[in-house]
Amino acid sequence: MIAPLIKRVTKGEKISIVRKILEKEQAKVVVGDIVSPEDVVGLAEVSAGQRLVKISSCLKVNGKGLEKYLTKPLGEKVFRGEILASRKSIFGLKKSVCLSPIDGILSEIDAAGNAVLKFLPTQTRVVAGVPGKVSDVSKESVVIEALVARIRTKIGTGKEREGAIKVVASASEFLLPVNIDGSCRDKIIIGGAFIGKDALEKALTLGVRGVVAGGINLRNFLSLGELDAGITVLITEGFGIRPMAEDVFNLLKEHEDTFSIINGAERYLTLPEVKEPKGKVEKEAEKDLWRELKVGDRVHILGEHHGHLGIVKEIEKETFYSFYVPEVMVELNGKETLKVPACNLEIIDED
Repeated sequence: MIAPLIKRVTKGEKISIVRKILEKEQAKVVVGDIVSPEDVVGLAEVSAGQRLVKISSCLKVNGKGLEKYLTKPLGEKVFRGEILASRKSIFGLKKSVCLSPIDGILSEIDAAGNAVLKFLPTQTRVVAGVPGKVSDVSKESVVIEALVARIRTKIGTGKEREGAIKVVASASEFLLPVNIDGSCRDKIIIGGAFIGKDALEKALTLGVRGVVAGGINLRNFLSLGELDAGITVLITEGFGIRPMAEDVFNLLKEHEDTFSIINGAERYLTLPEVKEPKGKVEKEAEKDLWRELKVGDRVHILGEHHGHLGIVKEIEKETFYSFYVPEVMVELNGKETLKVPACNLEIIDED
């Protein structure tokens, strides 16, 4: 029986890194430029969020039809202290007003009668993040060809984010709330054989962009939901208490304080290669390789026991599921043994 061969760590892979900018005229580089991670490649606009103003409560009116009380049309800029909306009493003797608490844009009126004010965007410098060569400058982005190392994990959730690597726990320790503090804001934190619900909640509250840990409880992982929860999480080994593999942890430790890209949907962490690897580098194949499953192989289990890792101890006779397939005895943590259809196994390439 053959099974897919999964390579967890690849080095020297050439990919395109896309850096979003405001517009082509704001680019600070041209095609062909060689850039360093700290080089500014362009400018981008960043919004600091929004603020709700309770107009219906302020003017003491029903939440419907509030647009008639606005002093400016939707989409216009407003400034702090400026009148957002006003209403005269029946006899015109008294006038109620609602003032803007911030400088922003009057975006919309929601169903509850609140004015949604978006903070005015601020311009920020966009750095390359990786060493490489500029291959394209378009209206909204700069593309950099770069050599990277990539770590493929077993489980992941969340959209693509970026940040500097910060190791907060060893490969065999639990990643606890005490390991996470204000210095982790906007970072991708690394470490731990297990991350629990409390640590995840604290990371989200403090503005951590991503977490990479060895293991996680299935229920806690499912609680993150199918949609983006505001933080990206990658689990390198699977469900339960699972120390992070030495090769993965050491690579992450080597890249501490460097820019990285985390993608939960694709289960990848991308790290820039500072130095060109020695020898000829061949791009990894887009598809996973396959080979015959053997006793002693380290495998990742899919299907009913998805996320678990184990060692193949015995390959038994074929059993009919929707087709005939061998059953495999897989040992977990040197203790529990599971009988798994061979079609639900991935071989971990540790060469």
